[in-house]
Amino acid sequence: MPAPITHLAVTERLFDDLFNDKNRREFFIGSLFPDIRKIKGTERERTHINDVSLEEICLEDSFMAGLKLHSLIDIAWNKMFSSWERSNSLKLFEDQLFYKETHCLKEAVDYLGEVLPQEMTMGFNREDVFLWHSALRHYMSKKPDKETIREFSFVLLFSEKEAERIDDDISSMYKDEGFCKALRRMHEKLPLFIKNSF
Repeated sequence: MPAPITHLAVTERLFDDLFNDKNRREFFIGSLFPDIRKIKGTERERTHINDVSLEEICLEDSFMAGLKLHSLIDIAWNKMFSSWERSNSLKLFEDQLFYKETHCLKEAVDYLGEVLPQEMTMGFNREDVFLWHSALRHYMSKKPDKETIREFSFVLLFSEKEAERIDDDISSMYKDEGFCKALRRMHEKLPLFIKNSF
């Protein structure tokens, strides 16, 4: 299950082809919403759908379509990366690696300046939603570096030890050119895999 920037990278690549009839702002906010659960330690089932199809997503309003696409991206990512070590380090490394290729980040940061009414129907209070938006805006406003990744790790309720391990792991991943190339190839295939498999 990818981290926010990688989610947006895939969402952006699918939006124009499959969802251009949707409200882009509501769709993108919906696609980032499900991981709000991490700031409260809430069970995944509360914000993620385990059985979802592209056809079903197309029938939803913009916010719910984005929310359900988030779940579909998670499912596809887990299938494609089933043989990889899927750690928090990998997820946050992907965000660094794909930051410059995700062209909608400024737009998404602007969108997150407001809370949608639909978000308030999902069982979280306004303060939680505002905290999630603020954390995402801060994290995505520039290429994640050691400091922003560490801060975001704490928002996600990771321990100090986990944050240190993530930093060490990311440093090692950057040094492995073969790993970076393989990861890029997998991500190039992910949107097509979603289109063809779901």
